[in-house]
Amino acid sequence: MKQLNSLRPFQRLATVCMLAACTITYPRSAQSADSVSLSGIEALRGFSPSTQSSSNIMFTGKTAVLEFESDSRRIFFNKTLIWLNQSATGSNKNFAISKFDADNLITPLLLFDRKETMTNRTLTIMLDPGHGGKDTGAMGPQKLYESRVTLDIARRTKKLLEGRKIKVRLTRKGDSTLTRAERSQLARKYKASLFISIHVNFAENRNAGGMETYIVAGQGFPSTAGNGQDSKSTAGNTFDTSNIQLAYCVHRMALDHTGATDRGIRHARFDVLADAPCPAILFECGFASNPVDEINLLKKEYRQTVAEGITRGIKTFLDPPSLAVKPAINKPTGTNTVSISDCCPGTSPCKTAAHR
Repeated sequence: MKQLNSLRPFQRLATVCMLAACTITYPRSAQSADSVSLSGIEALRGFSPSTQSSSNIMFTGKTAVLEFESDSRRIFFNKTLIWLNQSATGSNKNFAISKFDADNLITPLLLFDRKETMTNRTLTIMLDPGHGGKDTGAMGPQKLYESRVTLDIARRTKKLLEGRKIKVRLTRKGDSTLTRAERSQLARKYKASLFISIHVNFAENRNAGGMETYIVAGQGFPSTAGNGQDSKSTAGNTFDTSNIQLAYCVHRMALDHTGATDRGIRHARFDVLADAPCPAILFECGFASNPVDEINLLKKEYRQTVAEGITRGIKTFLDPPSLAVKPAINKPTGTNTVSISDCCPGTSPCKTAAHR
């Protein structure tokens, strides 16, 4: 118990959630020893299952609605797109998902309607404006520079967030060059409680647009757009349960505030996520390569709205009244639902992913 009390608040949150998840007994599926039947999750909240087709199933409860697709990593939690680490399997009512996803994605979201007890300790939130200095990041046809947009949104978010019991730091305050390692080191130096890295996406497919939020991929699983070769555990996996909760809050609120297309909560081993010393997400607030997204992000009013969404998401994570108040708007349609990696040809991540 002394060891648990010595951890920072959200380290305790991650640890407690993981311990709680370990006590849940799931019915095993016939598909795999590492899979669990969805009836195990149904039992948690008394959800009512209904099959939309042989390849789709919906679970409806008092606090949430979950939609699963067979042979797909896509699920919708209150109509918000989340990518599983591994595809769901089965048909009709005999669906199963990996035990890791049950323990570290679904369960933390279902149990997150309880109010988290806050301490008297001032929390430090580290905002990381992507790129900067010699590294401008993504560039749009209308001369949008990712490094400038991310810094502006981070500054606006800082101004909105700072207050009683919350201290906000930026990894860079101006147009300076930082390595990815230096960003993580700053989070450690200032004992950050949360780490939010802000970016602008880019794709060869100019139709790809909308918002994405990344958390570190689960141990033993590839990135959402990966090929399975890199599935090692990282320091960031310590906070798997808190990562999905933080990602859901920020992603959901940003969509609600902006009306942007929902491209989902995804998984990757970006260095700033893999090396994070606290719950961490990487938020892609639009595509520089998409005409609509670029025009929006060039407007200071829209950047303010994005900052307001990020701020609301962080505050919801810190003190969640309920995550089931209303569904996210703009459930993805058209080209935004075709492929995991439709932002770039093949299975490669987006162009700027190497700099994350």
